[in-house]
Formats: sequence, C-alpha cells, structure tokens
Amino acid sequence: MRPISLENEIALVTGASSGLGRRFARVLSGCGATTVVAARRAERLCTLVEEIEAEGRSAKAAAFVAADRGAPDRLFESLKASGLTPTILIN
Repeated sequence: MRPISLENEIALVTGASSGLGRRFARVLSGCGATTVVAARRAERLCTLVEEIEAEGRSAKAAAFVAADRGAPDRLFESLKASGLTPTILIN
C-alpha cells in the first residue's frame, strides 16, 4: 500500500542523475507519478529510467544543462508537446 497516491501526476525532477534528485525521482515514481528525470548526464538518466520501468512505473529521460539559459523553456515546451506537462517540479 502506498502512503500517497500520485497516479495522475507528472513529476519533473531536475538533477536526477544522482544524489537527492535521483532519490526524489524514485520516491515520486514509487507513489505512482509519471516521472520525467532531467540532468546533463544522459547515460545515468537512461539507467534510472530503466530501473523505474523495471518496477512497472512510467519514466522519461530529458537531457538538460542548467547553465544554458534557454534550456528550461525548451524542456517545458518539449514536455508540453509530448503531453507531459509537469504538475510537480523538484528543482
């Protein structure tokens, strides 16, 4: 039994390739949210997505370089175009 249900939520977690970002992504997906993981280390994101999907959850990876000022707008537009408008943001 899950303590919190986030079944119809879309969570965007930046910095998800390691540390707290990775942990937040795992917890949110464990509560049922579709989880979009974003960071600059794409290979780590792919591994995280595979782990989440292996647990029967939904996740997508998005390469993201926070130092690029235009990156947040492009990321949100890309997600919106894919039908994945975030309802939860962990930044």
